[in-house]
Amino acid sequence: MIRNNKLSISTDIVLITKSMAQEWLNNFNTSNRKAKRHIVDKYADQMSRGQWVVNGDTICFDITGTLIDGQHRLLAVIKSEVPLRTTVVRNLPLNAFATIDDGSLRSAGDVIQRAGVKNSNAIAAIAKSLIAFQRGYGPHQQFQLRFISKTDISEFCEVNNDELQEAHRLSTLARTGCPIVGAAWGSLLFQVTKLYGLEIAEEFVDGTVNGGGHPNDPRNTVRKWVIRTRADASGQISPVIQLAHLTKAFNHWIAGKQLVKYIDWAVGKPFPRVGDPVSSGSKNLNV
Repeated sequence: MIRNNKLSISTDIVLITKSMAQEWLNNFNTSNRKAKRHIVDKYADQMSRGQWVVNGDTICFDITGTLIDGQHRLLAVIKSEVPLRTTVVRNLPLNAFATIDDGSLRSAGDVIQRAGVKNSNAIAAIAKSLIAFQRGYGPHQQFQLRFISKTDISEFCEVNNDELQEAHRLSTLARTGCPIVGAAWGSLLFQVTKLYGLEIAEEFVDGTVNGGGHPNDPRNTVRKWVIRTRADASGQISPVIQLAHLTKAFNHWIAGKQLVKYIDWAVGKPFPRVGDPVSSGSKNLNV
């Protein structure tokens, strides 16, 4: 135990069990904000999968014995039934509560940048989209996406860094002619390169930037769609919608089909995946 005699603040390393967490929440959690279930679920998932890392964050009690920080972690211990060894601080002054969680949270981009990954924010966004596809999540399912942790993203980037950097390079080029968000371009191009090879990915990008040979070449269609729609919507198009349209365009192009206009994807419909068959009503391209 470390003790500050002036304030009687004590600091202990404690192994918090499910029963202990329940007791603390029942008896001392009297003034915290309402717990956010999605945060509890995220923490519990990380604990269950062995991804939870003790990082110096503390469980805090004030001089009245009231819990002022840590309710989400305690709830996650109960949900996961995984004990948590962490620092517990007691006898903090009453005004300490106002300063808790007042800083800026580290993003996945911050984490992988520290690990030496270049273009970290862009790469993290691409990686998260790809992990979602791997797990069978829809990129529109925000509840599911919360289960993708910064550790998941870091581990994915460690294994796939070269391919992710190449996807980012191509996406930067693609956006000069077809201004779809980088995460959508990067996600698509990573998958295209894996399934069809880098040459196909580069050919698809070239057509969107410089124009395909047929007016209804899907690469022309998606470029015209995003430029027109961005203008009509004052630049605001959901990144998920952009990814759906871009994927549809690639699937038509690789199948040698025309794409004259889009039927918008909507929540509740299966999200298009790279390599999906295109509709039977599509016409062959005459390039």
